[in-house]
Amino acid sequence: MQAAFSIIFNQRNFMKTLKYIALIIGAFALFVFGTNKVIEVNRAAKINERFAADSEAAVFSATSKAFTEDTYFRGRRRSAGIVYRADLTYTTADGRTVNVSGVPISTGERDLLNLSNKIQCLYLKSDTQQVLCKGGAEMNESSSYTYAIMAYIVAIILLYGVYEEYKRDNGKDEDDDDDVEFA
Repeated sequence: MQAAFSIIFNQRNFMKTLKYIALIIGAFALFVFGTNKVIEVNRAAKINERFAADSEAAVFSATSKAFTEDTYFRGRRRSAGIVYRADLTYTTADGRTVNVSGVPISTGERDLLNLSNKIQCLYLKSDTQQVLCKGGAEMNESSSYTYAIMAYIVAIILLYGVYEEYKRDNGKDEDDDDDVEFA
């Protein structure tokens, strides 16, 4: 009984098991990261598609000089940039004046609003409360699937490495002829 216990729970097997678990958790985290990037890119594409199909440009002016500063993140610790939120007023093509609050704008657009009190943005004809400025958070989303593809590739490589190492550790390596053993 004690021999079986020592075989199962000896330090070498325990460390191998921990290594397998850590690599599998890392691969899972990369799959989650890649899926998050795919969702982010699809969201940005959907917003851009809506504005490309049904938008109109207008000159916006700030209702006040007070801007709210937002930091948006890419990942846990790294800040991707600062976006300001402003309360804006504009006149639609049919002459209606619309007030919109919390529109994301870039630092350059904020400076332009402070200087001339006018910037050009897009609004949806069907929903005049939906506004998109060029430097807003939606436009700064990643425009390609590069990060997602790389995360998926690294996750697959990790999982394949775990599989190969498990096979080798358990003596199930079919191609023993090319294994090199060093003394």
